[in-house]
Amino acid sequence: MDKERLLTYAYNRENKLIHIDDVENGNNCGCRCPHCNDPLCAKNNGKIQAHHFSHQSGTDCEGAYETAVHLLAKEILVENKRLQVFYKDGEIETLVLEEVIPEYHDKETGLTPDVFAKSNGNILWIEFKNTHPVDENKIKKNQRKCH
Repeated sequence: MDKERLLTYAYNRENKLIHIDDVENGNNCGCRCPHCNDPLCAKNNGKIQAHHFSHQSGTDCEGAYETAVHLLAKEILVENKRLQVFYKDGEIETLVLEEVIPEYHDKETGLTPDVFAKSNGNILWIEFKNTHPVDENKIKKNQRKCH
């Protein structure tokens, strides 16, 4: 597995995201995969390979890393309520978010952005891109709602 793609966050027994270095080594760490919910083994005693979780079953869960990154990004945004926006013209703006709701389902469009937020009276739909961009259908639905 690619070093940058090692699973370093998982759900603990309390269903909270936890870092690999904060759990007991081995199968008794009590952690589950954020993508498939299978039990994990904490591999955090080694000196050769970076600390990481692996599936106790030995499977290579394709979505585990991306799911963990998405969950962590949402958690950070909810906790900090700040978003830095870089515009094409070079302007940089830090938005203070008054309301932050991860996985908010918009009944009108049937869409669920990664995060729904409000800032200065504006509604923001925030998507985190890791391996694939927002699809055209989602963009078109959202544009129709805004006009």
